[in-house]
Amino acid sequence: MGCIDKPVVTDVKVVKVELPAITPCQRLSIPDCKPVDNGELYECTLTIQKNLNLCADQVDALIEWQEDHYR
Repeated sequence: MGCIDKPVVTDVKVVKVELPAITPCQRLSIPDCKPVDNGELYECTLTIQKNLNLCADQVDALIEWQEDHYR
């Protein structure tokens, strides 16, 4: 192990790491749906739950990306 007169690394490539795609969460409440019967109320709650799950999935993806790239 001695000194060398040439650098060990000759080619340096910059790798750009992209963030996962994140979209705004759709905020919806029961009054926004204006249900007139229990069927519409049920459909509204399903839509709200779907939106919450989508938003949570996006947050989880961002957290995972941060953990992978900022350790």
